[in-house]
Amino acid sequence: MKKKITIAASCLNEGGLIRDFVNLVGKKIEEEFKEKYEYEILLADNNSSDDTQQIIRDICEKNKNVKAVFNQVDYGADRSVLNLMKYASGDAIIGVASDMQEDLELIPRFIKKWESGEKYVVGQVISNQENFILSAIKNIYYKIYNKFSSTKIIKNTAGFLIDNKYNEIIKIISDPEPFARIVFSQVLGVPATVPVDKTERKKGKSKHNLFQYYSIAINSIAKSSSTPMKIITFVGFILSLFFFLISIYYFFMKLFYWDDFSLGLAPLIIILCLLSSFLLLSIGLIGEYIVAILAYNKNLPFVEKEKINFK
Repeated sequence: MKKKITIAASCLNEGGLIRDFVNLVGKKIEEEFKEKYEYEILLADNNSSDDTQQIIRDICEKNKNVKAVFNQVDYGADRSVLNLMKYASGDAIIGVASDMQEDLELIPRFIKKWESGEKYVVGQVISNQENFILSAIKNIYYKIYNKFSSTKIIKNTAGFLIDNKYNEIIKIISDPEPFARIVFSQVLGVPATVPVDKTERKKGKSKHNLFQYYSIAINSIAKSSSTPMKIITFVGFILSLFFFLISIYYFFMKLFYWDDFSLGLAPLIIILCLLSSFLLLSIGLIGEYIVAILAYNKNLPFVEKEKINFK
């Protein structure tokens, strides 16, 4: 009996690409592994507003290897793929982006790495056409994250392969706002890598903007490490001691030299600016921790409005 490969991908308003994506994924597997593996393609649609869902229905009707889950709302790419993994029947599960920015040659590379014995593999981006500023910001994020968190992640990765043995562990993870590569690394450790090129989108628009990248970055740091809170506590103690000594100094200087000593605006402005910036940063970071706690406490269900080709 042949083993099976599961390909999992989420989509949102990808009507111009989804058919090409499915065809190319199927072609990649059949060209190199037809004699060795069966395959299934699992698609999660995040409540698209264009014709994506109708195209997916047409694809599923013609190709029973393609299965689809239509989500009630947009749960985001990572959470949608993690939800798909509970339906995966393959011996290996491969997650790739449906926007086709990643070279889909990644799929046979994943499979060959899996055949060599690796159970967890990610694609390491070796070239991309990303904006220089955005690339620099991402590099800063990875350095900050790996500095603060005990879970280390490889920078600039794309896609993943997980052996079904580990998928049983992934299925029980409940995270309302998961960052897949961090979730996997926390559970499975450091992955093996394969090279992948990343290009510009050929059709459609990217669903990610700078604010979303920021949200993912700050949320992942808040959920993965308590170090920022410890730093805030330490810096707060040092600043409070510093400002206390300054206040004592000015108090006695004014007390002993009442007529000659002028307090001046400069030191007041500097102290207030330093204190205000620290307080704003602290409140913002504490807020991120509170938001993460609230999200877990709500424990809102993942709602699927329709499934196609599942027995």
